[in-house]
Amino acid sequence: MKAKVFLFFSFLLFLLVLPHTIVSAERSFTIPSYENTVNIQPDGTAQITEKVTYDFDGSFNGATMDIDTAGLPNITDLRVSVDGKPYVSAKTNQTGTFTSHYVDDTLKIRVFSPTETAKKEFTYMYTLKNAIINYNDTAEFNRKLVGMNWQEDLDHVSISINLPQATKDGELQAWAHGPLNGNISLHDNQTVKLNVANVKAGQFVEAHVIFPTNIVPMNQNVQAVDKKASIEAQEAKLADQANFKRTLSKTIFYGGGLLLLMLSLITVSIVHLKYTKKKTTVFKDNYFHDIPTDMSPAVMNKLIFSKLGASDIVATIMDLVRKRQLTIEEIPDASGNKKKTTYTISKIPIPSPVKLFEHEKRLMTWLIDKIGDGEKVTLKEINAYAKKNKAAFSSSFRSWQAGVKKDMKVYDYFDKTAATKASKILIRTTIVLTIITLVIFLFSIYSQTFSIFACLVGILAFALLFVFWVIALPIKNQEGAEEFAKWYAFRRYIKDIGNMDIADVGSIAIWDHYLSYSISLGLTKEVLKATSIHFTQEEVVQHSGCSTITMVAP
Repeated sequence: MKAKVFLFFSFLLFLLVLPHTIVSAERSFTIPSYENTVNIQPDGTAQITEKVTYDFDGSFNGATMDIDTAGLPNITDLRVSVDGKPYVSAKTNQTGTFTSHYVDDTLKIRVFSPTETAKKEFTYMYTLKNAIINYNDTAEFNRKLVGMNWQEDLDHVSISINLPQATKDGELQAWAHGPLNGNISLHDNQTVKLNVANVKAGQFVEAHVIFPTNIVPMNQNVQAVDKKASIEAQEAKLADQANFKRTLSKTIFYGGGLLLLMLSLITVSIVHLKYTKKKTTVFKDNYFHDIPTDMSPAVMNKLIFSKLGASDIVATIMDLVRKRQLTIEEIPDASGNKKKTTYTISKIPIPSPVKLFEHEKRLMTWLIDKIGDGEKVTLKEINAYAKKNKAAFSSSFRSWQAGVKKDMKVYDYFDKTAATKASKILIRTTIVLTIITLVIFLFSIYSQTFSIFACLVGILAFALLFVFWVIALPIKNQEGAEEFAKWYAFRRYIKDIGNMDIADVGSIAIWDHYLSYSISLGLTKEVLKATSIHFTQEEVVQHSGCSTITMVAP
C-alpha cells in the first residue's frame, strides 16, 4: 500500500510541476494578439504602432501599458485608441481618457475603458526619435519591441519593421532575440517580419536590423566608427548559441519524453513477464455451476472483483437470512400505500450454530444493536438514522468495510514475495522518472520554453506505470489463479442463467445461496427470473423470507 501511495504521489508531482497551472478566479484576462508595426523614417525616427488585443473575463476598468525608452529620448506624439475610437489625454480618470507619465526610463500609460467580459483592441501610436544609429558602414535598428515588463503571456506576437525605401539584394539583414520558437524573415528588401507564438510573461522579443545608411539619409544620430563586421560576428555567435539551445531543447524535450515512455514500457514489460504474467489454470470451463468457495458475498466481491458498496450490505443481510441468523418481514403501511411499505430485520432468538465472519458481526451490531433496539430494526429507522447522523453512519460503514478487508486475509491467494519484488522495481523506475521529469521542468524554466510533446508523453509514461500497478498488483499465486477463474466462470453462469435449461439445478436452497451472491454481483434480476420459472413465489418466501430491499450508500 505504501508503494502505491508513493507512485501516486510521484504522478501527482509530475502534474503539479507542469508549466501550465489552472487557477480559478473571479476575473481574468488573456492577450491573444500583440502586433507591433515600426515605420522607419528617412530622418532615423520610428513611428510605432502597438496593437494589443485583450480578452477580458469579468469586470475591468481598462488596461495599462509600459514603454521602455532606456537610452533614447522621450517618445512624442502619443495617441491612444480603443477599438478604433480615439481617446484623449486627461487626468480625470473618466471613460475615454488615458494618462501617461515617466518612471525612470519607462513611460507608463493607463487607459480608462470599463469592460464586462469582452474582447477589446488597445492601440498605442507614438514617435521614437534616434531609433536608428548611422555608422560609417551601416545603419542599425536594435530594440526590444516586446519588453520584459508584461505580466501576462502574449499568445501571438507579430512584428513588422518597414524601411522608408527598398534596399538592394543582400543589403538588408535582420536577427531576432528572445524565445527560441520565434521566426524572422525578410518579407522583401524593405520589410522585416517577426512572428512568435506564446511569449511568456517576463520574456522579451528583440529585433536587430542593419541596412545601408543611404536609406536614412537625414538621420542625425551618427557614430563615426565601422560597425558592420562586428555586428555580423556578434550575431553569428548568438545564432550559434541559439541553435545550440534549440538542439539541446529538442534533445531534452523529445529525448527526455521518449526516455520516460521507454523506461515505463520496459519496466511494465519486465515486471509483467517476470512476475505478473497470467498463470495457466487447470480450470478452463466457461461456466462454474456451483459456488467455488463458501466465502461471504461481500468478501467475494471485494477479494475477487475489487468492489465493495451498499449492495454488499444487502447481500450480507440476505446471506445472514440464509444462515438462519436474521429474518426479514414485510410491514405494510396502514394506508395501504405500497410505496410506504417497510421491512423489519430481526435476530432469530435461537440462531443456527454457525461461525460468523467479523464483518457479519459488525453489520448486526451496527444495524440492530446501534440503530435498532437490540432485537430488530426497520428500514425506515435505518434511513432516518442515516439522514440524522451522517458522520456516525459513514463511520460505521467504513468500520464494516474494514471488517470485510480483515476477513479477506484468511484467503491466501496472492504471491506476496513476487509482489514485493515487483513493487521495488516499480518504485525505482518511478524515482528515475520523477528525476528526469524534474530535469525537464528545470530546463523548461531555464530556457523559457515549453514542450507539449514532452508534457503529454510524460503524463502517458506515468499513467501507464500507475495503471499497470493498480491492475497487476496484487499478484495471484497458482491457487488464487484457479480460484479467480472459477469465480469469473460462476459470474458468467449467473449472468446467463436465465437463458439456460436448468431443470436439474437442484433445490431452492441452492437458488437462495445464489441470490446472495447475485446481489453483490449486480445480477439479482437474472436469478429471480430463473427462480420464478421453477419455484412459486410462496415457496421462495416460505423458504427464506426473501424480499427485495434497498439500502443507500453513506
